[in-house]
Amino acid sequence: MNAIKPTLGSAGFTLIEIMIVVAIVGLLVAVAVPSFTKTMRHLRLSRAARTVAMDLLLARQLAIKENLQYYVTFTLADEIYKVYQIPRDGSGDVKIKEVNLTTDDGMGVENDLYTVHNAASGDITRLNFAPNGTVSISSGSTPVEITLRRTDATTDDYVLCARWSGSVRTRGPSETSC
Repeated sequence: MNAIKPTLGSAGFTLIEIMIVVAIVGLLVAVAVPSFTKTMRHLRLSRAARTVAMDLLLARQLAIKENLQYYVTFTLADEIYKVYQIPRDGSGDVKIKEVNLTTDDGMGVENDLYTVHNAASGDITRLNFAPNGTVSISSGSTPVEITLRRTDATTDDYVLCARWSGSVRTRGPSETSC
């Protein structure tokens, strides 16, 4: 058996070839990272919108199930919302849940903001859920829009629409109406 012996300099890659590959990989990473960062911010905002919508539906379902009043308060400056129950005996409202959109559950919507708005009465801080499942606000009528927005790109708004009937719908960045 004759073994084939490599000639000197014919095996492996040259330093130039390795440097070209490293440069190409570096360029691809430099192009991909900003896009990936934008996608992650969009996904975090989308998750926050779904979380708020699910908690509004939770308050409605608990109000119907337990035949009690529930309400959700919004603290806009701190990006916190809370779900409360109003007991029959009047012993004081019971906090069911508190969510901080900037830290809870890894949502990380730092540098994002949200508003709770009603076209007729302006900004509001509380949504009431009656035992029959309907929604009302103390300062006006529904529908109520809750807008979650990235401060660095206003095109990524997520709007949650709460109607008097108790329905809650999420409208994404490409949709125009609730």
